[in-house]
Amino acid sequence: MADILSPDRNPAYGGWNTLPASLWESAQGLDGRLFAAACPEIGVTGDTVRLPFLGKTLRVHPRDREMAWEETGRSPTFQEGLVALTYLANFKPIALSEKWIPSAELPGCRTFFSTRSHPPKVGAILDCWENRHAEFIDTVKQLNGRFIPAGDEGIDLPCLPLVPLRYIFYEGEPALPPAATLLVNATAHLFLPPDVLWALMNLTDERFMERAGKLSLPNTREMI
Repeated sequence: MADILSPDRNPAYGGWNTLPASLWESAQGLDGRLFAAACPEIGVTGDTVRLPFLGKTLRVHPRDREMAWEETGRSPTFQEGLVALTYLANFKPIALSEKWIPSAELPGCRTFFSTRSHPPKVGAILDCWENRHAEFIDTVKQLNGRFIPAGDEGIDLPCLPLVPLRYIFYEGEPALPPAATLLVNATAHLFLPPDVLWALMNLTDERFMERAGKLSLPNTREMI
Protein backbone atom coordinates (compact mmCIF):
# COMPACT_ATOMS: atom_id res chain seq x y z
CA MET A 1 0.00 0.00 0.00
CA ALA A 2 1.33 3.45 -0.93
CA ASP A 3 1.78 5.94 1.88
CA ILE A 4 -1.13 8.31 2.39
CA LEU A 5 -0.23 11.83 1.33
CA SER A 6 0.35 14.00 4.40
CA PRO A 7 -2.41 16.59 4.94
CA ASP A 8 0.34 19.23 5.06
CA ARG A 9 1.22 18.37 1.43
CA ASN A 10 -2.32 17.75 0.19
CA PRO A 11 -3.84 21.01 -1.13
CA ALA A 12 -7.33 19.66 -0.49
CA TYR A 13 -6.89 20.37 3.23
CA GLY A 14 -5.81 24.00 2.95
CA GLY A 15 -4.03 25.72 5.84
CA TRP A 16 -4.62 25.96 9.58
CA ASN A 17 -6.94 28.92 9.00
CA THR A 18 -9.43 26.57 7.31
CA LEU A 19 -10.00 24.62 10.54
CA PRO A 20 -13.68 24.22 11.54
CA ALA A 21 -15.24 27.15 13.39
CA SER A 22 -16.63 24.67 15.93
CA LEU A 23 -13.08 23.90 17.15
CA TRP A 24 -12.35 27.58 17.70
CA GLU A 25 -15.64 28.05 19.51
CA SER A 26 -14.95 25.10 21.82
CA ALA A 27 -11.48 26.43 22.59
CA GLN A 28 -12.91 29.84 23.50
CA GLY A 29 -14.60 28.29 26.51
CA LEU A 30 -11.30 27.18 28.09
CA ASP A 31 -11.03 27.64 31.82
CA GLY A 32 -7.45 28.31 32.89
CA ARG A 33 -8.17 26.66 36.22
CA LEU A 34 -8.34 23.27 34.46
CA PHE A 35 -4.73 23.66 33.36
CA ALA A 36 -3.55 25.03 36.70
CA ALA A 37 -4.49 21.79 38.43
CA ALA A 38 -3.57 19.17 35.81
CA CYS A 39 -1.05 20.87 33.48
CA PRO A 40 0.55 23.99 34.94
CA GLU A 41 2.99 23.99 32.02
CA ILE A 42 0.10 25.22 29.82
CA GLY A 43 -0.06 28.96 30.33
CA VAL A 44 -3.30 30.92 30.01
CA THR A 45 -3.22 34.72 30.14
CA GLY A 46 -6.41 36.42 29.12
CA ASP A 47 -7.29 34.97 25.72
CA THR A 48 -3.79 33.65 25.04
CA VAL A 49 -2.88 30.00 25.53
CA ARG A 50 0.81 28.99 25.54
CA LEU A 51 0.78 25.31 24.60
CA PRO A 52 3.91 23.12 24.91
CA PHE A 53 3.92 21.13 21.67
CA LEU A 54 6.76 18.88 20.43
CA GLY A 55 9.46 20.70 22.37
CA LYS A 56 8.31 24.22 21.43
CA THR A 57 5.51 26.58 22.40
CA LEU A 58 2.49 27.38 20.26
CA ARG A 59 0.64 30.60 21.10
CA VAL A 60 -3.08 30.20 20.45
CA HIS A 61 -5.63 33.05 20.52
CA PRO A 62 -9.05 31.35 20.27
CA ARG A 63 -11.08 34.59 20.29
CA ASP A 64 -9.11 36.10 17.39
CA ARG A 65 -8.65 32.70 15.72
CA GLU A 66 -4.90 33.14 15.44
CA MET A 67 -1.91 30.96 16.31
CA ALA A 68 1.85 31.06 15.81
CA TRP A 69 5.00 29.42 17.15
CA GLU A 70 6.45 31.52 19.96
CA GLU A 71 10.09 30.80 19.12
CA THR A 72 9.94 31.75 15.43
CA GLY A 73 6.64 33.52 14.78
CA ARG A 74 5.96 30.93 12.06
CA SER A 75 2.35 30.05 11.34
CA PRO A 76 1.53 26.39 12.05
CA THR A 77 0.91 23.85 9.32
CA PHE A 78 -2.56 22.38 8.87
CA GLN A 79 -1.69 19.32 10.98
CA GLU A 80 -0.08 21.41 13.73
CA GLY A 81 -3.11 23.66 13.93
CA LEU A 82 -5.52 20.73 13.84
CA VAL A 83 -3.75 18.87 16.64
CA ALA A 84 -3.39 21.93 18.88
CA LEU A 85 -6.94 23.20 18.51
CA THR A 86 -8.52 19.75 18.85
CA TYR A 87 -6.44 19.10 21.97
CA LEU A 88 -7.53 22.36 23.57
CA ALA A 89 -11.18 21.82 22.62
CA ASN A 90 -11.12 18.32 24.18
CA PHE A 91 -8.84 18.99 27.16
CA LYS A 92 -9.62 17.00 30.31
CA PRO A 93 -7.73 17.19 33.63
CA ILE A 94 -7.14 13.45 33.90
CA ALA A 95 -4.17 11.35 34.97
CA LEU A 96 -2.21 9.20 32.55
CA SER A 97 -2.98 5.50 32.57
CA GLU A 98 -0.31 2.99 33.53
CA LYS A 99 -1.26 1.08 30.37
CA TRP A 100 0.50 1.62 27.02
CA ILE A 101 -1.03 0.05 23.91
CA PRO A 102 -0.80 0.07 20.11
CA SER A 103 -3.05 2.81 18.72
CA ALA A 104 -5.25 0.19 17.01
CA GLU A 105 -6.30 -1.03 20.46
CA LEU A 106 -7.84 2.29 21.44
CA PRO A 107 -11.66 2.25 21.44
CA GLY A 108 -12.99 2.42 17.88
CA CYS A 109 -9.51 2.60 16.31
CA ARG A 110 -8.83 -0.94 15.08
CA THR A 111 -9.91 -0.26 11.49
CA PHE A 112 -8.54 3.26 11.28
CA PHE A 113 -5.00 2.35 12.36
CA SER A 114 -4.84 -0.90 10.38
CA THR A 115 -2.04 -1.49 7.87
CA ARG A 116 -4.58 -0.96 5.07
CA SER A 117 -5.79 2.39 6.35
CA HIS A 118 -3.62 4.71 8.50
CA PRO A 119 -0.66 2.73 9.90
CA PRO A 120 1.30 4.77 12.46
CA LYS A 121 4.35 6.32 10.78
CA VAL A 122 7.75 5.41 12.24
CA GLY A 123 9.94 5.46 9.13
CA ALA A 124 11.88 8.66 9.86
CA ILE A 125 12.43 8.00 13.55
CA LEU A 126 13.57 4.43 12.88
CA ASP A 127 15.99 5.59 10.18
CA CYS A 128 17.38 8.25 12.51
CA TRP A 129 17.76 5.77 15.38
CA GLU A 130 19.45 3.19 13.17
CA ASN A 131 21.72 5.37 11.03
CA ARG A 132 22.21 8.73 12.80
CA HIS A 133 22.07 7.89 16.48
CA ALA A 134 23.81 11.02 17.75
CA GLU A 135 21.25 13.08 15.85
CA PHE A 136 18.54 10.85 17.29
CA ILE A 137 19.71 11.58 20.85
CA ASP A 138 19.89 15.30 20.13
CA THR A 139 16.33 15.35 18.74
CA VAL A 140 15.01 13.41 21.74
CA LYS A 141 16.57 16.08 23.98
CA GLN A 142 14.96 18.86 21.92
CA LEU A 143 11.58 17.18 22.39
CA ASN A 144 12.16 16.84 26.16
CA GLY A 145 11.96 13.07 25.83
CA ARG A 146 13.37 10.48 28.21
CA PHE A 147 14.93 7.09 27.67
CA ILE A 148 13.22 4.04 29.16
CA PRO A 149 14.36 0.42 29.62
CA ALA A 150 12.48 -1.30 26.80
CA GLY A 151 13.55 -3.31 23.76
CA ASP A 152 17.07 -2.45 22.61
CA GLU A 153 16.21 1.17 23.39
CA GLY A 154 13.00 3.00 24.26
CA ILE A 155 11.86 6.61 24.59
CA ASP A 156 8.86 8.51 25.91
CA LEU A 157 8.13 11.78 24.11
CA PRO A 158 5.80 14.32 25.80
CA CYS A 159 4.38 15.51 22.47
CA LEU A 160 1.58 17.39 24.25
CA PRO A 161 0.83 17.62 27.98
CA LEU A 162 -0.91 14.33 28.92
CA VAL A 163 -0.53 12.99 25.36
CA PRO A 164 2.89 11.29 25.16
CA LEU A 165 4.05 8.78 22.56
CA ARG A 166 6.30 5.81 23.37
CA TYR A 167 8.73 4.28 20.85
CA ILE A 168 10.51 0.96 21.40
CA PHE A 169 13.38 0.06 19.06
CA TYR A 170 14.80 -3.33 18.11
CA GLU A 171 18.13 -3.80 16.35
CA GLY A 172 16.96 -6.86 14.46
CA GLU A 173 18.79 -10.00 13.40
CA PRO A 174 20.32 -11.29 10.16
CA ALA A 175 16.91 -12.34 8.85
CA LEU A 176 14.93 -9.63 10.67
CA PRO A 177 15.37 -5.90 9.95
CA PRO A 178 15.44 -3.23 12.68
CA ALA A 179 11.99 -2.20 13.84
CA ALA A 180 10.22 0.43 15.90
CA THR A 181 7.00 -0.12 17.84
CA LEU A 182 4.84 2.92 18.58
CA LEU A 183 2.63 2.82 21.67
CA VAL A 184 0.14 5.37 23.01
CA ASN A 185 -1.17 5.89 26.49
CA ALA A 186 -4.56 4.25 27.01
CA THR A 187 -6.07 7.72 27.58
CA ALA A 188 -5.00 9.19 24.21
CA HIS A 189 -8.45 8.85 22.61
CA LEU A 190 -9.94 11.10 25.31
CA PHE A 191 -7.96 14.03 23.88
CA LEU A 192 -7.60 13.29 20.17
CA PRO A 193 -9.86 11.35 17.76
CA PRO A 194 -8.11 8.82 15.48
CA ASP A 195 -7.42 11.15 12.54
CA VAL A 196 -5.92 13.84 14.78
CA LEU A 197 -3.85 11.33 16.75
CA TRP A 198 -2.53 10.09 13.39
CA ALA A 199 -1.60 13.69 12.54
CA LEU A 200 0.35 13.95 15.82
CA MET A 201 2.22 10.75 14.92
CA ASN A 202 3.07 12.23 11.51
CA LEU A 203 4.40 15.44 13.06
CA THR A 204 6.48 13.55 15.61
CA ASP A 205 8.00 11.27 12.98
CA GLU A 206 8.84 14.29 10.81
CA ARG A 207 10.92 15.81 13.61
CA PHE A 208 13.42 12.97 13.06
CA MET A 209 13.87 13.50 9.33
CA GLU A 210 17.47 14.01 8.24
CA ARG A 211 18.58 17.60 8.73
CA ALA A 212 19.46 19.39 5.52
CA GLY A 213 23.03 20.69 5.52
CA LYS A 214 23.77 19.35 8.99
CA LEU A 215 27.27 18.75 10.32
CA SER A 216 28.38 15.13 10.30
CA LEU A 217 27.58 13.44 13.61
CA PRO A 218 28.97 10.09 14.80
CA ASN A 219 26.62 7.11 14.80
CA THR A 220 26.88 6.06 18.42
CA ARG A 221 24.72 4.04 20.77
CA GLU A 222 25.57 6.07 23.87
CA MET A 223 22.76 6.72 26.32
CA ILE A 224 21.95 9.95 28.11
